[in-house]
Amino acid sequence: MLLHCLTTVTNLAHNNQDNRHRFIDAEGLHALTDCMEAFTQSPKVQRQGCWAMLTLAGSDETARLVAEGGGSRALMTLINALLNHPMDPGVQQFGLWATANMALAGADVSRRLRKAGAPEI
Repeated sequence: MLLHCLTTVTNLAHNNQDNRHRFIDAEGLHALTDCMEAFTQSPKVQRQGCWAMLTLAGSDETARLVAEGGGSRALMTLINALLNHPMDPGVQQFGLWATANMALAGADVSRRLRKAGAPEI
């Protein structure tokens, strides 16, 4: 059921800026990070969570909101997924792509990523 919910977020946020804002404004990032933090050892949950973050960070504006979300909690959750699942190609692909999207949103976001541990990845 959880994977279906994460897939729904991914599908709704894909190429739809309005849906990204709705999700973020409704505190959806907190729910997403809660899910990922509750299932840190599940590569399937981490993969789908990274993919959801990737779609949410689909524009500079929303990438900045994701990076700032919850006091950078979303960044830490994303980086932890990458570090905890180094051999899962899906986690690595979606997690690094989401990280790259956020880094391109601005120098301030890049600094947050470095502070959160992104260089180690």
